[in-house]
Amino acid sequence: MSLTKELLEAIKDENLSKEQLEDYYTKICQLRSDLSLAIAELVKKEAVFMGEPSEKSVASIKIDWKKTAEGQKLIEYKGLYGALSNAKDGIKNRIYSKL
Repeated sequence: MSLTKELLEAIKDENLSKEQLEDYYTKICQLRSDLSLAIAELVKKEAVFMGEPSEKSVASIKIDWKKTAEGQKLIEYKGLYGALSNAKDGIKNRIYSKL
């Protein structure tokens, strides 16, 4: 995911050409698709984790899930997905302003 963070830093450059912005826009769309699939896999694992028989409350099981490596990864991926969504919208506006 360091590529995603590097991409988010790179698009902050105010001097990017229309072609560079369009290239970044395409990359962001691809990354969002990849992240969406990764999030779906983790959500499925979360469902299995939640479905395990337990004496604990649902809230306690959710906390236990979030403490796992996969739960932490899901939190990170959801944050990156949101950041990419915002960046995508910003790049689209910048592309239109160069028309």
